[in-house]
Amino acid sequence: MKRFFKVVLIVLAIFFGIIAAIIIAWNVSSCQRKKKADEDSITFSKKCDSLLSITEQPEIGFSDFSYKEISTLRFQILRNNKLIEDSVIKTHFKDNSLMRVKIPYREFLKTDTIVVTTPNNLKYYISGYQHVANLHYGMMGYVGSHDCSLSESCIINKSETDGVISKTHAWLESEKENRIKIISPQSEEYEEISKRSKINKDKASNIFQNNRKNEHLMSEIMCGMEVRLDGTFYIFMEEREDSRKKDVIKINTETGSFKRYTDYPFH
Repeated sequence: MKRFFKVVLIVLAIFFGIIAAIIIAWNVSSCQRKKKADEDSITFSKKCDSLLSITEQPEIGFSDFSYKEISTLRFQILRNNKLIEDSVIKTHFKDNSLMRVKIPYREFLKTDTIVVTTPNNLKYYISGYQHVANLHYGMMGYVGSHDCSLSESCIINKSETDGVISKTHAWLESEKENRIKIISPQSEEYEEISKRSKINKDKASNIFQNNRKNEHLMSEIMCGMEVRLDGTFYIFMEEREDSRKKDVIKINTETGSFKRYTDYPFH
C-alpha cells in the first residue's frame, strides 16, 4: 500500500512538473515574443516611414463648423515655399453629418504641407504624416510579419491632432507668425501649464463668469490654450443670446487680462 501511494505521488509530481514546465515555457515564449514585437515595431515603423510619398489620400475631419462654413474648401500644396496644385472642392455636407473629406491629391510628398482654406479665409497647415507598422498576430501571439499603413495623426497648425480640424486651431494671415500652437483642454500639457500659471484654469473660469454677457444661458465652452509669442491664453467660447454665433474670449494665463472677440472668424 505504501509503495502504491509512493508511485501515485511520483506520478502526480511528474504530471504537475510537466504542467509547470509548460507554463514556464509558455511565459518565457510570450515574453520573448513580446520583446521581439516591441523591437520589430520600432524597426519596421522606421522602415515603413522611409517611404517618401503619401498615396493613401488621407481624410480630414471638421469639428465646430456648420456645413455652410465649409461648403467649399480650397486645397493647395506648399512645397519648397511655393504653393502648387490649387484645388477647390464642394463638400456637400449637411448639418449633423460626418464632416470628413479626402485630401484631393492622389500623391504628395511627406515633406509637403497641405494648406486648407475655408470660405471665410481660415487657414490650416497640415503636415507630419507618418507610415507605421501593423504587426501581425496569431493565436500564439506575434508571428513576425507586418504591413505598413498611414497613421491618422498629423500636425495641424503646429498642434498634434488625430486628423480633425477645429475652428479654434485656425490661423489668420495677420496672426500666423505670432501663434505657436493650440493645446487641447484634455491634454497633460494643458494641466501642467494651468498649475504653474498665476491664473489657473479655475481662476480663468471665474474671470470668464464675471465677464460673461449671456444672462440666461450658462454658456462656457472651454476650447483650450493658445500659445503665442506674446503670451499664453485660455480660450473660451460663449453662445450669443441674439444669434447662433459664439463670441471668442481670451484670458492671459499670467495677468488675467480678458479680451472678447465678437467678430472673430471662428463663428
